Amino acid sequence: MNIADNGFQLTDWSKLTQELISGQCGESKSRKNNYGDIRIRIVKYSAGYEADHWCTKGHILHWLEGDLIVKLKDGTEYNLKKGTSFICGDSSENPHKVTSKNGATILIIDQQMIA
Repeated sequence: MNIADNGFQLTDWSKLTQELISGQCGESKSRKNNYGDIRIRIVKYSAGYEADHWCTKGHILHWLEGDLIVKLKDGTEYNLKKGTSFICGDSSENPHKVTSKNGATILIIDQQMIA
């Protein structure tokens, strides 16, 4: 990941458009901002949220509020709480997905997907 020298940039997250995404159960609300090839998102998962897909994209995640369970396709599960972070690389061999019993808010940093 390369952080381009675009000067100092400030983000007022409350002014960004919120995208609603349905999961297998529940929904997420996401606001995002792109800085060159870096995408930064704040995502709020509803109580009872379960992702509808296995993700192969690498991310850096940091929990701001709530609880989240990260499941790896190999069966490993991590119960994460406020203040916890993780990093995972791009992996089609062992993708991940998330669920949340009570809802969660997380910060995600990854590389913007270029179409």
